[in-house]
Amino acid sequence: MSPLRRRIITAATATTTIALTAGIALAAPAAGAATTDYTVRPGDTLSGISATTNVPLSSLFDLSHLGWTSIIHPGQKIKLASEPLPAAAPSPVVTSIPIYTVVKGDTLAKISGKTGVSVATLFNLNRFGWMTIVYPGQGIKLPDTPVKTGAADPPTPAAATSPESVAAVKDMITAAAAKYGVSSTLALAIADQESSFQPQAVSYLGALGVMQIMPSNQTWLSDLAGRPLDLHQTADNIAAGVVLLRMLIQTSPSMSTAIAGYFQGQTSVARYGMYQETRQYVAQVTAKMATY
Repeated sequence: MSPLRRRIITAATATTTIALTAGIALAAPAAGAATTDYTVRPGDTLSGISATTNVPLSSLFDLSHLGWTSIIHPGQKIKLASEPLPAAAPSPVVTSIPIYTVVKGDTLAKISGKTGVSVATLFNLNRFGWMTIVYPGQGIKLPDTPVKTGAADPPTPAAATSPESVAAVKDMITAAAAKYGVSSTLALAIADQESSFQPQAVSYLGALGVMQIMPSNQTWLSDLAGRPLDLHQTADNIAAGVVLLRMLIQTSPSMSTAIAGYFQGQTSVARYGMYQETRQYVAQVTAKMATY
């Protein structure tokens, strides 16, 4: 995943949603004001809010649980500062944890918070990159030196059923592609590139499932699908990715720009062209299409 962005996806037909990359100038808060929230106005973007408020874009993401594919809308509250910490908890226990086992719902940011190990250290120890995804049961290396941790989180209940097999996931993608009028070879190639067909894959920034969809996009992708979608359910996650592909194909000048839009964001591609890593992504997806 690029540190510059994580698929800035914008619905072409949405009239009240705002892309994340325009960088429009905004009015700054009054000097000395103890502002903890910013109310989004028409024309605002997260990059513009970051520039005006001097709050790093990464902090806006963390504070408001947003990601590179998030869409903001007028009236939405964007946090600029952390909430006050609760009363002091019992003294932390110092333990040595050489390996952390990923549980369902984990992201590298969550693992960092649980273990007290910075995300940068996790990246270096485990040779991760910005497109790394983690999955339940995976072992994450931690430093050998003791780290402070709070009280242990309650164990995450095991899934009611075992994850679908790769073959089953491929069949679900093929069925969804036929239902929504999208090339099955394209949908399969995107899923392969995004998650290697892993239903429980979670990206560094929290993109979910087979098609790596950000939770903030669930509502408008449900509208595109014509029914409520639960991104934690494999079939719905696949449907979300396929209807997004359908929209991109219908509103892009070529197949390559549609594929680029899935990765970089349609609005970003139209304004800035394909980034180098986007061109690599398109080439990889195109090569995979030839295998399905």
